[in-house]
Amino acid sequence: MCLREITTQLPVPTSVAIVGIESHVCVLQTTLDLLKSGHQVYVISDGVSSCNKEEIPVALARMRQAGAFITTSESFVYSFVYLVAKG
Repeated sequence: MCLREITTQLPVPTSVAIVGIESHVCVLQTTLDLLKSGHQVYVISDGVSSCNKEEIPVALARMRQAGAFITTSESFVYSFVYLVAKG
């Protein structure tokens, strides 16, 4: 879950990168809250985990279906560098 104190401070839309533990609970709920608030969410697939590994692909699919961008850390960093260099 994304705290209201955080979402109310972010200009809409803001691009947010998400990493965390328990992809099917904490990461999922935070992602869904941010999407609902109108933000662009990038979930770093190699930056999420779960105590039950079978949960990860299901959670990533659900986040993708909800509108999140699922990417890897390397892809995200290179995209970010490209955007910064582009100005």
